[in-house]
Order: sequence, then C-alpha cells, then structure tokens
Amino acid sequence: MTVGALDEGVLVGRVQQVLVEPSEMKVVGLLIREKGLFGKFKVISILDLIDVEPAAVVINSRQNLVEEKEIVRIGKILKYKFNLIGLPAMTKSMKILGKVTDAVIDSQSGEIVRLYTRYFLQNRVFARSQIEKITWKEIILSVDERKKIKAKDTVPTEVAPEISTS
Repeated sequence: MTVGALDEGVLVGRVQQVLVEPSEMKVVGLLIREKGLFGKFKVISILDLIDVEPAAVVINSRQNLVEEKEIVRIGKILKYKFNLIGLPAMTKSMKILGKVTDAVIDSQSGEIVRLYTRYFLQNRVFARSQIEKITWKEIILSVDERKKIKAKDTVPTEVAPEISTS
C-alpha cells in the first residue's frame, strides 16, 4: 500500500507493517519504507493519518514520519516482530479457531473492529466484543463452545476501512 503526502502531493513510501499494540487491541501506527533505492524505515502514528483507502494511505506531511525510536511502544512491537495477521485464534479453553487472515480497523481510533480467521476451509468473523485479549503469541476469543460455529454465524457488517499491507 502506498503512502502519499497531502502537502506535497507526492508518494513518500510504502506501508511495510501495520503496528498493533496487543494490550490495547488497536493499531498505533504504520511502519513505512521511504521511497527510493535506499529508503529508510520510518513510522507514523495512527493519529497522523488523514485517510486510509484500499490502495493508499494519505498523511498530511512527510514531516509526520519519524524514527522508530521516537515512539517508545513501537520499538517493542518491532523488536518482537509482532504481526496480527497469522496469529492463532483460540477460545479460553485453548481450542483452536484458526489463524487471523484479516482485520477491520477503525481509521479514527485504530481499534480493531472485526477479525477474520480461517481454519482449514472454514472462514469466521469475530466482532470486537468477542476479543478477550491479544497477547504477543495468540488471540483469545469469547465464543459459546457448546454451540458449533457455522460459517453463516457472522457479525453484522459495519462501514470501517480496512488496513492491509498487501
């Protein structure tokens, strides 16, 4: 996904990683690789994003891109190479529900609105209210384990832009 600066009207880089703070269950920023052959890696806070579209992110200015060490909690996310996509999703009793394949993020607050998981050929959608906690290694979801979850058991669709690195 490309990143453009509104003030200059130019492409400034590409999103390399969506930075999720597990304990807060929200996106705190994006890791950006600046344009060019030897482009540096910089970060931008979710608060500095103007717009998020399927193909691009718009920021106010290139000046909003900072070194990763300037935002303390982002350093820890990068150190542990935390990525929400691919995390195992489990029930409280550690029953595997699949791996996270995508997420819907509120572009204003950065909060995770929905999680999409896949287990073999079964796709599931979980609302934020079903997320018990996110750790560095897994996501614990609250589901009624007595009831068999069916593909049609999904949450209502809400309007919220997705952030994806592909």
